Amino acid sequence: MQISSTGIPRNIAMFLAYLFNWISGIIFLLIEKKDAEVRFHAAQSVIFFGACSILGVLLPVIPLLGPLSLRIIGLIALVVWLIQLVTSLLGRPFKLPFVSTFAAILVMKI
Repeated sequence: MQISSTGIPRNIAMFLAYLFNWISGIIFLLIEKKDAEVRFHAAQSVIFFGACSILGVLLPVIPLLGPLSLRIIGLIALVVWLIQLVTSLLGRPFKLPFVSTFAAILVMKI
């Protein structure tokens, strides 16, 4: 079992980075200094769930299509969240297509 620089096991740190969506992702981006994998998954959490939150604010103002799109995005976010929680506890969280590219760039810049 590998321990991150926060002093907790790597898989638990990744789990916690996803637990409260983008909020816990930001926290782990700030407190994790050395473990690149934990930082990557924290960045991925911030980008994916942050985008979902922004869409959650913007979509309701679009007549007809907005509420339907909001429900679809909410369902997708819930499924991704549950998958990432389970796979991170198992120590094998996956990289989200498209989002992972931006997460890698964010980790390199911070």
